[in-house]
Amino acid sequence: MLTASFAWAPLQAIRLLRGIQLRGRVVVEIKLGQDRSAPSLASSRALVEVLQDMAQDPAVRAVVLDLRNISAGWAGLQELRRALGRLRKAGKLLVTHLDILTTRELYLASVADRVWLTPSGDVFLQGLGAHLNFYGDALAHLGVKVEMEAAGTFKSFGEPFTRGYPSRANREATGELVGDLQEQLVAAIAKGRGLEPAAVLALMAESPLSAERALEAGLVDGLAYADQAESHLDALLDGKARRLSLRQYARLAGWERRLRRWGRSSRHIAVVHLEGPIVHGAEASGGAGQRIDADRVVPVLDALRESPSTRAVVLYVNSPGGSALASDLIARAVRRLGEHKPVLALFGDVSASGGYYLSAPASEIIAREGTITGSIGVVGGKVTIGPALGRLGVHHERISAGPDSGLFDPWTPLSEAQRARFRVMLGRTYDRFLRIVSAGRKRPIEAVRAVAEGRVWTGRQALERGLVDHIGGLDLALSRARVMASLDEDEGAVRHHRFSPPRFAVFQALLSGRPGALARDLLTAGLEAAGSGAQLAQMVRQHPMEPLALLPYDVDLD
Repeated sequence: MLTASFAWAPLQAIRLLRGIQLRGRVVVEIKLGQDRSAPSLASSRALVEVLQDMAQDPAVRAVVLDLRNISAGWAGLQELRRALGRLRKAGKLLVTHLDILTTRELYLASVADRVWLTPSGDVFLQGLGAHLNFYGDALAHLGVKVEMEAAGTFKSFGEPFTRGYPSRANREATGELVGDLQEQLVAAIAKGRGLEPAAVLALMAESPLSAERALEAGLVDGLAYADQAESHLDALLDGKARRLSLRQYARLAGWERRLRRWGRSSRHIAVVHLEGPIVHGAEASGGAGQRIDADRVVPVLDALRESPSTRAVVLYVNSPGGSALASDLIARAVRRLGEHKPVLALFGDVSASGGYYLSAPASEIIAREGTITGSIGVVGGKVTIGPALGRLGVHHERISAGPDSGLFDPWTPLSEAQRARFRVMLGRTYDRFLRIVSAGRKRPIEAVRAVAEGRVWTGRQALERGLVDHIGGLDLALSRARVMASLDEDEGAVRHHRFSPPRFAVFQALLSGRPGALARDLLTAGLEAAGSGAQLAQMVRQHPMEPLALLPYDVDLD
């Protein structure tokens, strides 16, 4: 490690270069939906730190936002909007120009000082909705039977595969979830644009809106083409300003930040990123994408427990759940870690079911208002394809030497005795889930059961019900971690621990000459391409009769 004195010379050199870079007035351009150099606020400290640098930097006069192609979830959008709001409060001029304005873009743009819209553009301001697809009738027509059992009244994961429409409980829970997110969306736009919530709702009913109507209604501040918007910005700044991309600004700012930390105490806060379905060991096969593999996560948590320089740990959790066993193994590692140092959980867009399970032992849980969380319950079952294959002339016969040899067999359905025993097993797993949450949240089991039953909540609803402790983002999580670890506000570096996704599994299967494995990997890759709901269905197919802590549905909100 460089000592503080040895780091002085390069630090001065970096400051000199930054002085040259930031000479005069500076406008920083941020392409939030296109520039991969702008990492997701929900999962990376990098952008948070850069925006904080901008807020404190007197050379930065304005920030220009390019909001096209924003794809973050609602919790991520809320975190991003909050960070942009801090820039504006610091006195930076925040502006954006758009050719077309959608709901997501308006949600972010409403925090800006100036919003310009192309005169020929339109505003597509729509309310939120959840898409629930049901394949039960189609599967029955094909002769495919999906047998699912659940512990929890609202644990409706199996419904898309067993029904043609949602149950009353499913419809009620989803309606309340989407309704709360809609209220948050309308309130934010109304506050940002100085309108009444009723006026925003009325404009949603008119959508799509012309640019002239959007201006008249107060959704935008002016109509201009891109070059005209640049001229307007120059006028607001009393002349042209030097323009920098986020990448240009962040490069030297990052070096200066790291050099300032050299020579300081090695004590640090670890941020462990847990993203994707929760799996157990070798079951994470095929395709790409993030996974939370207990075999990889537990050793890292154990190492952090033994690390004398790690003073606190923040778990960034963004997961719809998965294997109940893997969730339990990680939850135990979190509990053991918490016996030695503070552990906080920070929820991303979706931190539900198994994602909540593994987080429950944390000292505190932080979520955004729009985080999808809860879903405390378990499901499991298997897919029976024997009748479907029989229609094609494919027949199967099992010769058994012991009872239940066909329990996991996709050719035959469950018997009533098998189903009864399976329900007992799911009940045991659900009871353990409740005990884990009860111990972690320090609440009686009956109080937890009242907000469990597989019910899904927004972060705001979860706070009201005691399932989370604070509404906030990574900055709040780090601040709370420093307080709990008795660190000063500017003490303790932040070290991120990420788990790279599996790569090239399909090619490895091809080279190994395992046609069966190759077929499975190709199917997995195809399901991953179809979306997270299909990935979760694939998990059920791969692990019949195993208790799974899964979000009941693929939340698709727009």
